Amino acid sequence: LQAETPQVVTQAAYTFTDANIGAAAADRYVIAVIHAMSSVNGRTLNSASIGGSAATIHANANKSVLASNTTIAAISGLLVPAGTTATVVATFSDTMLICYCRIYTLRRALSNTPTATKTTTVDPATSATIADTIDIPARGALLAASTATTATGSWSMAGVTLDVTESNGNIPAGAGHSNRLAAETGRAYSATISSSLPTMAMAAAAWH
Repeated sequence: LQAETPQVVTQAAYTFTDANIGAAAADRYVIAVIHAMSSVNGRTLNSASIGGSAATIHANANKSVLASNTTIAAISGLLVPAGTTATVVATFSDTMLICYCRIYTLRRALSNTPTATKTTTVDPATSATIADTIDIPARGALLAASTATTATGSWSMAGVTLDVTESNGNIPAGAGHSNRLAAETGRAYSATISSSLPTMAMAAAAWH
């Protein structure tokens, strides 16, 4: 995992220059996890690029609250065999207030296309936990990312190992993964914020 410095600035496209993507390898699949928030509803993540090439957005969780805000958690990826750094760009339909980028790398996968993806959202004032289930292949990997809007505290996660939890401007963003998992139908995973009952979005993807 490489956690890039969050960008707390109002704009529609966020550029994370020379993100660390690890050692070069012919089968290296670079995964860019994007967290973002706007104080206006109806905003969307339109595209992501890694090293100047379009990435595939595998899971794009978006919770829009009427006349209030947009909360986004997304997982995108691209095969990047060469180099040790790459610039990541996340482009939205309109201006956002903050954007986080976390980089993971996947190697020796049978396919770079996830075997399953999930997007989950929670309305404000409903729960401090966002949860779902996903099918895992034998020797599989699971990645989950969560974003909360107008919340304090930090994330804890179940079903994956929490890698990072960070909050800027009361917008906590968390991500976690687990690998070498046994085949499992309906593996449960969740993220819980330590305080408040915010708007939440969570994206997840499993690989073989």
